[in-house]
Amino acid sequence: MKTNETLPIVENPAIDSIKQTIWNWKKWNVFKFLSFGITVTMLVLAIYSQCQAKEIIKSMPTQYIGAFPETIDDINKYIKDAKKSIVIFEDVAAYGIFSDPERFHETVTLLREKSKHIPITLYVYDLDFYRKELLPMFFLGLPSISEYDSLSNEKKNTMLKKNIKDKYNYFVNYNYSNRQTNKNLEDLYELNTCRDKFLLEKKLDSVESEIFFDCLIEMIDKTETILERENEQNNKKGIKIIHIGKEYRMFYWLFDEKRAIFTFLNTTGYEEVAFQTTNSDLIRFMKDAEKHYRDYANKLVYKPYHHQ
Repeated sequence: MKTNETLPIVENPAIDSIKQTIWNWKKWNVFKFLSFGITVTMLVLAIYSQCQAKEIIKSMPTQYIGAFPETIDDINKYIKDAKKSIVIFEDVAAYGIFSDPERFHETVTLLREKSKHIPITLYVYDLDFYRKELLPMFFLGLPSISEYDSLSNEKKNTMLKKNIKDKYNYFVNYNYSNRQTNKNLEDLYELNTCRDKFLLEKKLDSVESEIFFDCLIEMIDKTETILERENEQNNKKGIKIIHIGKEYRMFYWLFDEKRAIFTFLNTTGYEEVAFQTTNSDLIRFMKDAEKHYRDYANKLVYKPYHHQ
């Protein structure tokens, strides 16, 4: 006999627990999947944004490129790429000879080779002016001559002795990439002559500023002689060195009148920082500065340091 009665549902706690566990597991996996998807999406967006930022930075006309002496690598790269002309404003022809002799030597080598094809103008300080006025200031880590003059003689001597000893130790113990490079640079720039003088002073437990400065000037003068040799065979091109007897605050390297690297001192830590630029206003400023100093130099009669 059929009946319309419905059988009662019997609840089973064990089965309910299993169902709940399965449901929770599904929800947890969906959550994990969504979280993973969101994480991947955010990562992709971050990478894309970073790439876009790099492209924006690259497109900017002026960019920070680093600190001396590592920035000599950027200068050397631009020297290689120059097609029409190079104009350089730096303190001395031997730029970097103490901080990084090998990078310095690469610059000299590149300039000599490039001067066979394009004109190069090198503005540097008059060595007599540099020796008397600027060397003490630089080795004390001061931004201007006026600040140097404001110090007492005792303070100057104390600071000079410490800073020169630090420079001396770095120079004597510089780690060349190989022995042959060491010998080539020693012979070419007469570094060994100065090294011998320094070693003599070290035996006396004193590195005097006068001897140190005189040695540095000798190496700078030697570098100028090496660079000017190219003029003997290149009448229209070659390397023209112009000496300036007054202070300028910014060094720069102008390539093809279109792009440049310029540096100035971060006086808080006495670090020379560098930027590269294609900004037309900055380039125009550099060209105007060159005209000013060229006109100034034309009014003077320069006497080589070693003839004085």
